[in-house]
Amino acid sequence: MVVLTNETELLTCGLNRNGQLGRETQEVDYVCISPRSPRRKEDQDHSHFDAMCRLTPSLLQDPDITQIAAGGEHTFVVTASGKMFAFGQGNHGQIGADGAHGDRDMEHEFVPVEVPLEQAVRE
Repeated sequence: MVVLTNETELLTCGLNRNGQLGRETQEVDYVCISPRSPRRKEDQDHSHFDAMCRLTPSLLQDPDITQIAAGGEHTFVVTASGKMFAFGQGNHGQIGADGAHGDRDMEHEFVPVEVPLEQAVRE
């Protein structure tokens, strides 16, 4: 899950196996995964799901963030100036970053990268 606060802070929680939360590591917050998810650890207490879920800041923090689009494997962020940033699975070009095909280093997907665009993104 990706949340943009009123103060334009980008917060995330949940699975992060492909870097889709924009954190430096593959850390997964299993507490924030739905009690119905098959990936949720069986030995955790599900009764306090809402109270235990903690949102964590993404590496990308920009006061000009205006839009976010989050999918299961990658996330896109747009700023007021029309720049687009992406993080997550990009081994087949999904995030549009340079080198985002088979030769892409998996570690780089965890750090938000600017997507090269010919024109600025508009609403």
